[in-house]
Amino acid sequence: MMPAEIQTAAPVNAKRVLIAEDNADLRKLFSYVFQKSGYAVHTAADGQRALDFLNTQPLPDVIILDVNMPYVSGLDLLQHVRATSTMKHVQVILVSGNSTVEHAPEAALADLMLIKPVSPNDLVTLADRLII
Repeated sequence: MMPAEIQTAAPVNAKRVLIAEDNADLRKLFSYVFQKSGYAVHTAADGQRALDFLNTQPLPDVIILDVNMPYVSGLDLLQHVRATSTMKHVQVILVSGNSTVEHAPEAALADLMLIKPVSPNDLVTLADRLII
């Protein structure tokens, strides 16, 4: 089991985000913007690492979830989150470079679905609105 990479230390009462994104550049960019916005940021480079994090660490307030990731897809991870009673309350923003994904039945389980490219600042604003 490989833990998610913990990116930042933040105040105990900080909002927590898990960024599950296999594209390293996007993962770093999203992490930077969320960190600058006061979030405690945790990242996972693939779906399995994200799943391991969710099963072993305190839950985040919001998950930024890429659809196409190695090992465990974003849609499979989303189904797991919604099927697990202790995780159901976690807000999930699904992001994909494939616009046809929004028509997948599993995508309806997300709190929000965005098609890449996504503005990192808009992503933080939307996350803030979901977890208030």
